[in-house]
Amino acid sequence: MDSLSPAVELEIFQLIADARTTNYLTAAAVTVLVLEHISNFQREVTGGRLKY
Repeated sequence: MDSLSPAVELEIFQLIADARTTNYLTAAAVTVLVLEHISNFQREVTGGRLKY
C-alpha cells in the first residue's frame, strides 16, 4: 500500500480541523437559537405583552 505524500496528509488534517471548527460553530449557533426561543417564549405566546 502506498503512503500518502506530506502535502496530501497536511490537506487531510486541515479538512478534519475545518470540519471540527464547523461543528463547534454549529453547536454554538444552535445553543444561541434555543436560548433565544426560551427567553422569548412568553412574549411570543402572549403576542408581545408580558404578563407577570
